[in-house]
Amino acid sequence: HRLSIFNLRPRHTAFLFTVSSGVLIMALTFGALLLFSRDARVALLGMEELKREINETNKKLKESKLELVRQENIISISKRDIDKINKEKDVLEESKKKLDSQINRQKSESIVFNASEVVLISLIKPGTRDEILAKMYELLNSLDKEIKSLNLLDVEVSKQDFETTLDFLDKAKSEMILLAKSRENVLPGGSLPIKFELHPNVLVFNKEAEIISFSINPKLSNKEIEEELKKNIDNAKIVVAEKGMIPNRLGTFGGVDYSDIFDTILKIKKYNAVVKVSLLAKTDIYSVGPLLIKFKVQK
Repeated sequence: HRLSIFNLRPRHTAFLFTVSSGVLIMALTFGALLLFSRDARVALLGMEELKREINETNKKLKESKLELVRQENIISISKRDIDKINKEKDVLEESKKKLDSQINRQKSESIVFNASEVVLISLIKPGTRDEILAKMYELLNSLDKEIKSLNLLDVEVSKQDFETTLDFLDKAKSEMILLAKSRENVLPGGSLPIKFELHPNVLVFNKEAEIISFSINPKLSNKEIEEELKKNIDNAKIVVAEKGMIPNRLGTFGGVDYSDIFDTILKIKKYNAVVKVSLLAKTDIYSVGPLLIKFKVQK
């Protein structure tokens, strides 16, 4: 007879036994594994903890990604801010350069006297100490009145410089040229600090002495001849400066009347061949000047 349980058909009973025995074998195996294997117990019992840690790790990873994105956004904004700041810095630096240039230009345009500029020149003849002292006071008072018309306060000279200059002039046996120079750039509303310089007034050229000479072709145009004459007048000024002549307060040595230049052009044009033109001293020329010259035209 076939085996039957719970009034099941034999075929169903066999199926039930098969499934039950499989479940029993699996349970016994799983129980034995938990009983005899520590790793299996840890793996089974720690599964929930592992899942929790994995979930926490994933959560932290997600938060880290969000923080990374936020930091990247901050860095991007910072870079834009830095670029903006650098551009503004360049603009400010350029504005500062322009402002400095304007200030320097305004200062330059408003300077009354430049440093080392001659503000006084006078010829001092030998005499007693009191006479020389009176002459120096007279010159300083005259200079003081002059600079007040230029919106300056007064003249400043150090006592040591004044005394040293006075002592030298007191001992001098010949005429001396006294120069007063500005010690610094002087702006309106300030004082004029000066320093003294002394130079001997020596004979540079005797009357009628030749200063320079040059050749000119009379076939040149009047304008070209005039330019040649003016150029050599400038050359003559270089020569007398090298000989020790001192320029006046305007920085020049004197000039030549245009009528003299015009008359010389007419003389040159009378010739048919190249002529020699000499620049001669019209009077004795000393260091103090002025430079007075005349032209001499000859073959």
